[in-house]
Amino acid sequence: MKYFQIAMFTCFSLLLMTGCTKNESTDVDTTANNNSIRSISAGSYNSLVIKTDNTAWGMGDPPTGVNMSIPFSQVADNAKAVCAADGAYSLILKNDGTVWAKGIHHEGQFGNGDTITVNQYIQIATNVQAISGSWHHAMILKNDGTAWATGDNTFGGLGTSNNISTNQFLQVASNVKAVTASYDYSFIIKNDNSLWVTGLNSDGQLGDGTNSDHNQFIQVTTNVQSVSAFYNHSLILKNDNTVWATGFNAYGQLGTGNDISVNQFQQVASNVKAIAAGANNSFILKTDGSVWATGYNNDGQLGDGTSTDKQGFVMVATEAQQVSPGLFYTLILRNDGRVWASGNSGGMADGNSFVLLPFQ
Repeated sequence: MKYFQIAMFTCFSLLLMTGCTKNESTDVDTTANNNSIRSISAGSYNSLVIKTDNTAWGMGDPPTGVNMSIPFSQVADNAKAVCAADGAYSLILKNDGTVWAKGIHHEGQFGNGDTITVNQYIQIATNVQAISGSWHHAMILKNDGTAWATGDNTFGGLGTSNNISTNQFLQVASNVKAVTASYDYSFIIKNDNSLWVTGLNSDGQLGDGTNSDHNQFIQVTTNVQSVSAFYNHSLILKNDNTVWATGFNAYGQLGTGNDISVNQFQQVASNVKAIAAGANNSFILKTDGSVWATGYNNDGQLGDGTSTDKQGFVMVATEAQQVSPGLFYTLILRNDGRVWASGNSGGMADGNSFVLLPFQ
């Protein structure tokens, strides 16, 4: 099964969606103030939050796994966004526009000219407004609207018009307002709200009507406000608040009511304000604050009270402001600033319904 072939999670800095967040320190917050949390990010083996004072906090560490019974510890201050990229590495975007990285980057995902594992955060970029980290590559969006990419390029996921991998950031596009790196493929949204894609497309995850890979960005649709993708399926949120999905669908992760994969975006929901693609599942946050989920649910990560896969969206929570799926679990941030979890988190929050994290 493809789900077990690779464990990856894609992060990006659009905080209304999956809320990538993090930095570094060693102090433990024993009070773990829920009411101060403004953003969440669930990775494969760690979870991150940003508080309203712009401090970033994390729990779990690759490859030991997440343990939700352990309080978050502070990992940074002055944080704007954090990306828990697959649990193998983390990216931090600070309010001053600098990007910091820590962890394993054997394929050059840090863009600093080497592939040496680092155990403390190092600065890798400046003048950045958004970040996105994936299993094999990473992207940054600079303040001037240029998109840059680094890492593995076997399938053209960097969009450099070739298949040459790199360990240094290369400019790949301009006039860009958002970037999303996924498993060997990438998305950019341009200033005119057009969506452009490149890279691996074996399951139709690029949504261009083919299953052919591309090594340069091609336009696939318009009127897009955000993108979320995981391994081999992709979601887009259009300006009219409709959600569209494409790619692999064996577990019902597209929410189309069946398990038929497609290579073109199909509308699957409306009245939505945020989207989050997980490990063969998908989540949407509707304009009324309700969270809906579909797809793979073996560990109860959909939070619907069962461990049964779904082929269409079912409501799993209310009064939410963010949702962030990890590998085997999912986090939601409720309107009161409290973080809830469902699925296999390796700790006290395990189960098939959302429960308040115990440290709160």
